[in-house]
Amino acid sequence: ARHREARARHHQAEHRQLMDDILALRQRGGNVPQARSDIIAVLTKWAMRHIIGKDLAYRPYVVGHPFAEG
Repeated sequence: ARHREARARHHQAEHRQLMDDILALRQRGGNVPQARSDIIAVLTKWAMRHIIGKDLAYRPYVVGHPFAEG
């Protein structure tokens, strides 16, 4: 159970880091089209690395759970 809890904490920390990265890019300001492009690049990399590689591993625990509905 401790291993599972540690993995869950690490997973949550990765999600927080994504939000921190996006907020840092937004706060950087400057060239709006470049900032938008940077945010899209971060989200694309996140989608490929994290969502496909890690979030899908939680699918068996989420499918059919009330908070995952609609």
